[in-house]
Amino acid sequence: MKKLIATLVLTAVMFVGCMAADPATKEGAQEIATKWVEDNAPTYMFDGSDLERTKIFPLSCENCFKFEFNFTSKYPGFGDRSGEELEAEDTYHTIGVYIENGEVTEAVTDAEYDEINKI
Repeated sequence: MKKLIATLVLTAVMFVGCMAADPATKEGAQEIATKWVEDNAPTYMFDGSDLERTKIFPLSCENCFKFEFNFTSKYPGFGDRSGEELEAEDTYHTIGVYIENGEVTEAVTDAEYDEINKI
């Protein structure tokens, strides 16, 4: 029984390891960038939808990429607009996300709003 449990645990660990994004690949870096926007970008998190990658730019450093995504917001503006008086108006945004060795180093919406520093 212990051997069976150990085998199952090892198989599960190997499966999860295979599922993790490899930041050295374009696909892995894109997965990291997409997840970051969905979980961390204040503008997208507030009222964004329809996130779609539109461009990939390899950068000069190894394991570095820039991804551009488009998305729609229900209201104009940037960041968390809670408490603001908002008038509904579909607003289209482009966010550039820079990945370096699997880490998001920069994320800017419409070449104007720094999503990481919220400025």
